[in-house]
Amino acid sequence: GTEWHMISSEGKRVPAMTMDDLLRSTRLDESVIDLVTIDAEGYDSLVLEGGVRMLAQKRARLIEFEYHEVGMWKTRPLRATLEQLQEAGSKCFWQGNTAVNGALAQASGAAWCEDFEFRRMANLLCSSETTLLRELRKLVADGTVVEEP
Repeated sequence: GTEWHMISSEGKRVPAMTMDDLLRSTRLDESVIDLVTIDAEGYDSLVLEGGVRMLAQKRARLIEFEYHEVGMWKTRPLRATLEQLQEAGSKCFWQGNTAVNGALAQASGAAWCEDFEFRRMANLLCSSETTLLRELRKLVADGTVVEEP
């Protein structure tokens, strides 16, 4: 579908807060969250930094975010964001597209390579949950999974 980059032609002030503060203020602070999907037009890594408590407590089963050539991604290495997620116990995968026939491809940990800093539109999917990771690994494009030491 089409993605529009605004929800209104009028400027409106909205409160800005970290993901951890949002969870606390909405009483979701102790809940397990099935899916966190982030589309912050290049500021996805900052949203993840604002969820450091949620990540450390492994409260999000799946996290999806965009990576491309705008916003903080212009200067921020993807590797830094993937390392932050890995420190919290998450493994990350490139989400499938026509290049991998709708499958996944490993992105973090031992699978990392410098070519991943390509700064074009892509989505990543991350999880720290063992059962979900087992299922995600079944979707890797060529069936090859680089195991972590």
